[in-house]
Amino acid sequence: MKKEKIAKIEEKIRSVFDQQYQIIKMLGNGGMGCVFHVQSTGIEMTDFALKVLDKEAYIENKLDFMREADVMKGLNHPGIPKIIAVTEDQDYVYMVQEYIRGESLSLIIRRCGQLREEYLKIWMESMAETLDYLHQQGLIHRDIKPDNMMLTDTCEIKIIDFGLARQQEKVDQADKKVFGTLSFTAPERFTKKVGTVQTDIYGFGVTMYYV
Repeated sequence: MKKEKIAKIEEKIRSVFDQQYQIIKMLGNGGMGCVFHVQSTGIEMTDFALKVLDKEAYIENKLDFMREADVMKGLNHPGIPKIIAVTEDQDYVYMVQEYIRGESLSLIIRRCGQLREEYLKIWMESMAETLDYLHQQGLIHRDIKPDNMMLTDTCEIKIIDFGLARQQEKVDQADKKVFGTLSFTAPERFTKKVGTVQTDIYGFGVTMYYV
């Protein structure tokens, strides 16, 4: 995403939320949106993650820009960030979420190398339990990879980025293309077979192998 567009989004955030949040830094950005670390300007000065989705990009890809918010509203699990509030304007959807203090598994691997087996076992069991919860809710994530696994500063694992999540029975435009990181994508997806629970299980297995 170009700097000019990011600057425009930052101005929109200040306007939409009436200076309710101070932007601390950008956490990441892509072709369809960006995420900021923000802090409330009230007395408590609470930290949040603010995800901004570009409606135009979603419409161009024939995807529902409200789906991620709708999915996350119904979830209540310690391994999944809580969604605090959702609002929108003509151009963007703004999702205020729980801020996770920690680092992605991919970043930890790049800095530290292979993880010790005893830690891996604990974290992967926790991740599997969270995925099981998600699947029991009738949902699939479709983008399980080390970038989307956050290790918190209290050594807990959380699954983030539900941008491709959907109800299991509802096939969408993303099933007709290969979205996400190719090296963590289930092989059947390359033949345009729709995402399933097994898509998440494959991503989980490759993530475990990677770390």
